[in-house]
Amino acid sequence: MQRIILSLALIVMVAGVLTFGATNAFFSDTESSEGNLFTAGAIDLTVDNESYYNGKLNQNTSWEATDLTVEKFFDFDDVKPNDYGEDTISLHVATNDAYMCANVTLTSNNDNTQTEPESAVDPNGLTEGELADLINFVWWADDGDNVFEKDEEIISQGPIGTLELNVPYNIALADSDENVWTGVGGPVPGNETLYLGKAWCFGEIGTDPVDQDGQANALSPAGDNNENDIDGEPEDGGITCDGTLLGNESQTDSLTADVTFEVVQARHNEDFQCEAPTRTTLTLIKQVLNGDNQPTDWTLSANGPTSFSGITGTPAVTSVEVESGTYDLSESVLGEYVASNWSCSGGDQTDSDTVEIAEGEQVVCKISNFLVCEPEFAYADHVVSHNQGVRKDGGAIALDRTDPDKVLGAPQHPLGLPFDNPVVAGSFFSLGFDEGTDDTPDEGGSIVVEFLDNYIVDGVGNDLKMWEVTGGSSYPVERIKIEVSQNGTNWFEVASNLERDAEADLFDSGLTWARYVRLTDVSNRDLFNNAADGYDLDAFSALNCADRTFIAEN
Repeated sequence: MQRIILSLALIVMVAGVLTFGATNAFFSDTESSEGNLFTAGAIDLTVDNESYYNGKLNQNTSWEATDLTVEKFFDFDDVKPNDYGEDTISLHVATNDAYMCANVTLTSNNDNTQTEPESAVDPNGLTEGELADLINFVWWADDGDNVFEKDEEIISQGPIGTLELNVPYNIALADSDENVWTGVGGPVPGNETLYLGKAWCFGEIGTDPVDQDGQANALSPAGDNNENDIDGEPEDGGITCDGTLLGNESQTDSLTADVTFEVVQARHNEDFQCEAPTRTTLTLIKQVLNGDNQPTDWTLSANGPTSFSGITGTPAVTSVEVESGTYDLSESVLGEYVASNWSCSGGDQTDSDTVEIAEGEQVVCKISNFLVCEPEFAYADHVVSHNQGVRKDGGAIALDRTDPDKVLGAPQHPLGLPFDNPVVAGSFFSLGFDEGTDDTPDEGGSIVVEFLDNYIVDGVGNDLKMWEVTGGSSYPVERIKIEVSQNGTNWFEVASNLERDAEADLFDSGLTWARYVRLTDVSNRDLFNNAADGYDLDAFSALNCADRTFIAEN
C-alpha cells in the first residue's frame, strides 16, 4: 500500500510542476525506438543444370537456376547401347547455412511390349524391364568444371535398377555427420554455390579421372581433355562407357525416376540427419501381351480419395502421391483386346479391380491386355523338365507311365468324372511319391510344362485346369500343388493342395499372366497301396489364354 501512495503523490507533484511551470523553459531529451521488427530468415534452394549427351551440350535437359517444377535431369526417349551423358548440377542455397539431402526414387521399370528380337532373349517376358539394370550412374562432389577429376570423391556408383521400386534412396549431402564437399559433417554455407557431377552410361560405366586443373569451367565433356584429337568422348568427362556386350533384352523398355533435393535450417538444429521421407503412392502400369497396339494406347485410372488418370510410364500415373483409402482401378477399352484382372504389389487387393492403401505404402498395380486364343481352350505344348518320384513301396514306376510328353495336348479322359473307365493305357504321366529324401518330405515327383503358343492370363473365373486319371470305383484321392512362372525361374503358388480334375484361379498367384506351370504331387501316401504311384496327370490346360503366336513386330 505504501508504494501505491508514494506513486500517487509523485503523480500529483509532477502535475503541480506542470501547472505552475507552464511558462518556463526545461531541458529535455527524447530517445525513440520506432518500427521494431522481427523478420524470419530465409532458406531457399534453386538448382541449375548443364547437361551433355554423347559429348554434346543438351539444351533439353539444361536450365538456369530455378525452383524445380517440370525440369528433368534425364529425358531421353531413344537410348542405344554405348550412349552416355554427364551433368553438372549447381545448388544455390540462400540465405542461411543449411543441411542438404537428396533422394532418388525409381518410379517405374517397364518392359512395355516385346519386339521379336527381344522375345527371343528376354527371360523375364513382360514381368519387368531390363533397362534399369543396364543404365549405370556415377555421382560425385564436383568443383564446377563439368568433369570428374582425380581429387574428387565419388558419392554413389552403379545401376539404377539396384533401387527397390518406389522406395526412396536417401543421400546425405550435408548433415550433422556427413558433408560430401568437405569430408567433415556440417551444413553448407548460405549464399554459396555447390556442385554435383552426374554421369550415366547405357552399359558398363567406369571412372578415368582427368588431372585437376583448379579452374572452374575450364574443362568440358564436349572437349578433348585426353588430347587424342577426338572431342566429346566419355573419357573427356572422366568416365568410361562400354555397351558392346548388351543384347536385345532391353528393346522398348523404359524407366522413370524422381530426383529430389531438400535443404533444412542449420541454426539450433545441430543433430539433424537426412532421412528418407515416408510417402504414400500408387503407380498404374499397362502391359500388352500381343497385338499391334502399344501400352501407351490405353488410359489408366484410379478413383478414390485422390483420383487420377493417365498413360502408363508418365508422371500422371507413376508414383502418384495419394491419400490412404480404397481405390477402384479401371482402363479405357480398345478394340477386341481383353483385359486381365489388376494385380497389385503392396496394399490390400480386395477384388479384381479394387485395392486398399494404408498410410506410407507404395503400391504398384498392373493390368495386361491381350487378344484371346483361337481356340480359347489351350493345352500345354512343351515339357521343360520333370523329376519323377517312385511308387509307395519305393520301386520304379511302370514304364508306360514314365513318358512326360503324355501330358501335352488334349486329355485322353476328358469327361471329368470321379473315375475314368476304361483307363487308356500309356496315356498319362505318373508323378510318383517322394523318393525318401528329407528335402521335401511332403512332396513327391513334379513336372514343369510350358505354353509355347499361348499365355495363361488372369481372366474371368478360373484360369487353369488339370486332368487326372483314376480308374475303378474306389480309390484314395490324389492331390497336386500348382505353381506358375513368367520366366521359368521365379515361381508363385496358385494352390497348395488340389484333388483330381481341379480348376484354379491365376489371381491367387499375384500374376496377371504366366507361361510356365510346375505341378507337384502332394498326395498322402499313407492312404495308398504299395503299387500306387502318385498323381496321374493326363493333361493341363489354360481356361483363359492369349495367343502368343501373334506378337507385335516393331
